Amino acid sequence: MSGLGASGAAAVPALQPLVIGLASANPGVFPTLARQFVHKWASALSGEFRNVESDTPLFRFTLQLSGLYMRGFEEIYFLLVPPFLQTPLSSLPALLEQTDASHPFIVLCPHRQQYASLSIGSFHGRVIIFSPEIISEILSSNGSRSREAFRRPIRNQIDAIRLHPFNTTQPATGEMFFGRQEELNMLQTNEAAGFLITGPSRTGKTSLVQQYLQICRRGKNPHTRNVFYLDLQVCAHLDEDRIARVFAMGIRDVPGITDRIQFSELRSFLCSIVHKVKEPLEIIIDEADAVCHTDLLLTVAEFAVSSGNRVIVVGRGAVRQFWRKHQASSFGRLHEIRFQALSADEAWQLFLRPIEALGLRVETPEETKQTLLRYTSRNPHLVQGCAQLVVRQASTTNTCTITPSMLAPTDESFRDFSLLRTQLEDVHSDLARFAAVEVLKHSQEGLQVPTLIRAALCERGLACTMTEIYDACDDLVVNWLLGWEHANYAPPRWDLFKTAQHHRDYLDGVQRECLERLKARGR
Repeated sequence: MSGLGASGAAAVPALQPLVIGLASANPGVFPTLARQFVHKWASALSGEFRNVESDTPLFRFTLQLSGLYMRGFEEIYFLLVPPFLQTPLSSLPALLEQTDASHPFIVLCPHRQQYASLSIGSFHGRVIIFSPEIISEILSSNGSRSREAFRRPIRNQIDAIRLHPFNTTQPATGEMFFGRQEELNMLQTNEAAGFLITGPSRTGKTSLVQQYLQICRRGKNPHTRNVFYLDLQVCAHLDEDRIARVFAMGIRDVPGITDRIQFSELRSFLCSIVHKVKEPLEIIIDEADAVCHTDLLLTVAEFAVSSGNRVIVVGRGAVRQFWRKHQASSFGRLHEIRFQALSADEAWQLFLRPIEALGLRVETPEETKQTLLRYTSRNPHLVQGCAQLVVRQASTTNTCTITPSMLAPTDESFRDFSLLRTQLEDVHSDLARFAAVEVLKHSQEGLQVPTLIRAALCERGLACTMTEIYDACDDLVVNWLLGWEHANYAPPRWDLFKTAQHHRDYLDGVQRECLERLKARGR
């Protein structure tokens, strides 16, 4: 058990009368007191009940909590141990087998002698025992104080490596979804027939639509529509008819119909779904770049715009290029939401709140914040990556203090060649791609201003107008191959620049190919 995150010794609180009552209750009184306890416990932690069960000697209940910033503790199974049981945890193995292994069990033991005799043995890490004193401290507090009292025994029994909620491979959900409130409000309140959400990989586009989807499923969306989410990444190499089948089965799988549907029948199929459910549809299409070689987006947008339905299309550079190419169509009239970095405060809170929840203390907050912003460019993916590095270092060195130097990532930890390649492939023209490579190679010399980019391209034999250069720079900003700070162009994202420095041969090859194609077209 690591000492990371453990707080200093707290004053032992006087036991709550309810805890004292539970510790001496007989079988006839215990269920009544237990139900009183459950309601008071949920109120102290601002939790939401899922169920209460008392079909075994152990009184069980499930609580959904938010704001803990601990992985796996969004929903928790509690066992309230009666004082009259001789072997209180004998049924625990069977209970653990019946429940989702991702959810922890917290055993609440209000009886001191019983608590001292309990042993979780092989269940260490999934089962946590709370003493009478901890239980009383939580019941005696409220808000942030009760949450901190709740976290303390968890931190003392589980290492921070296993507890931290930072994840760079999955969409951010729940309390780890930070910022994007303006975009979320727009999806909820704007009556537009459709939106196009564009931005580079790993900037939070999927996290945004997943958050919106959860709001809709909880019935808190003002739009009365049936909402469907489709990830079309698997469609990249499929023809129109097979894409139509994947799409139709994502809306409603009707054996014998959706598995045989032709692309030409897709719109009539969507109209039939509206007729059956008697409500408009809202279709969220994620990873839409995969279908830009077909007319699917045009068909779905036309269906949405002309019949009171709605479509939200999520993608990167290929989608944006497709959208610009079809400005005169219904798809071209979708309202664009261009993803930018988080605000400085949002990026800092994404880092700080979970760090503090783990019991870690930031030694010099302002210096640490500025270091974080410099390394991450306020990108949520990189913020979480830096936070993971910090937690690992703190756990390895068994320290609770975070210093700015701990945020300095190694080159290896942030190099991602596949991401660099994707960003360059998403750029919409050879001219812009050529310019992007120039910027990546020479941004340390200040090559990020449009006039300097134009001069550099002219030296390479590419005469360009300033309109073409600004158009190219706009495309680079969308793909974070150029930054945008305070209405001025800025260096490219830090991790992409670092990766580029270790793949100069690849960049040279990209430029040669672009230059050949541009000269073949008479540039």
